[in-house]
Amino acid sequence: MSEQTVSEFLRSKEYRFPFSDEGLDCFEHFARGCLMPENVKASKFYRRFKDRYVSPKGYSPWSKEMAKFASFATPLFFETQFYGLEGNLYSSHYGCGRFLGSIVHSYLYKSPAFYISEDMVEALANTVVPAMEEPEKVIESFYLVLPEKYRDRLGYDSQKVSPVVLAHTGTAHYEGLQIANRFFNVGIANPSFDEHPFNPKNAGMHAHVVGADVENGALWVDYCSGHWDTEFKTDGGDNGKWLINVIKNIILLHNYDPKRFKTEEKPRQETSGKGFRLDSIRAEYPITWVGKNYQRQRTAQDPTDPDQPRRIFKSHWRKGHWHHYWAGVGRKEKILKWVQPVYVKGVNLHS
Repeated sequence: MSEQTVSEFLRSKEYRFPFSDEGLDCFEHFARGCLMPENVKASKFYRRFKDRYVSPKGYSPWSKEMAKFASFATPLFFETQFYGLEGNLYSSHYGCGRFLGSIVHSYLYKSPAFYISEDMVEALANTVVPAMEEPEKVIESFYLVLPEKYRDRLGYDSQKVSPVVLAHTGTAHYEGLQIANRFFNVGIANPSFDEHPFNPKNAGMHAHVVGADVENGALWVDYCSGHWDTEFKTDGGDNGKWLINVIKNIILLHNYDPKRFKTEEKPRQETSGKGFRLDSIRAEYPITWVGKNYQRQRTAQDPTDPDQPRRIFKSHWRKGHWHHYWAGVGRKEKILKWVQPVYVKGVNLHS
């Protein structure tokens, strides 16, 4: 059987849940007859997430970034990125197809969002998580909201990439795909079992970075794997490694240092509109911060002996790490603590 467009596939009535003729006409209208902004804001995904939070200064508006994620859950996306064959929908683009499982899970389980401070991003990015077993408690799926300035570090077109990252476990990804398959008869080309994030030996916190040129209808997504049995040493040039360390460290902090998480007392409000028309927007939930008041530790070269020559070196991070300590009665309880990174201020080589 030859490949079909999604509209042709739906009209062939070979799928599990039949649409009415009116429903198919509506699908084709939104898939072909509308620009993406209208298409996105009509989606259930956007309506569910758009009012959840009101972002503070220095962070992109939450509803704006959710419109980018919602672009992957619209008829237009299915029409252009999937094709029908033998009673199933298959992804024509591997990365976008794999993303479907994660976004379906986040939609059905209403994944929370964590806003993270700039200093905490740098501290966690410079804390390499050693190879270890999966922690006892793991958040299956969450959105990590980075400060605006991190768009450039995420790569792609800094004007189009979203500073909101979707983090998830292999279990969440797998469960989302199973649900998507039941709903839509979706067939996604998965990686082999040895490489699949659902493989218990490869348990980890994985991430999707998305970008959307909403006006021109261009979408892209990047997948970063973050297995717990692998150490990701950052070298300053790999976008995925620093991001995976941030996400894995958030899970460790949630387990062993929960005081780093602070939830505001009430949801935020803002006004929107122009001229005399100002609409009040109230968030559904208060923001949960990771390291809101965290300040990175700093040190500077300051020899005690005035005759001691000063070493000349550039400013750099002395990396943080996780360390086991013995605590409790008789020091028999083994606990894990975060040893924070230190920013070492060097000597200005041009002075």
